[in-house]
Amino acid sequence: MHADTRLAEELERRLTRIEAHEAADPVHAKLGAGSLALFLGVVGVIAIGSWIAGAL
Repeated sequence: MHADTRLAEELERRLTRIEAHEAADPVHAKLGAGSLALFLGVVGVIAIGSWIAGAL
């Protein structure tokens, strides 16, 4: 059980370090926003297509 706790703490520490590094990197920050915009666009197209199909 103690090993699981230490492993979880180490994982959290590493993820925090990676996230901080990526947030400071302008390429990663731009890519993150672009990916989110693309995802939301796809979701919007699917939602509108479903709404139109349901209305017919």
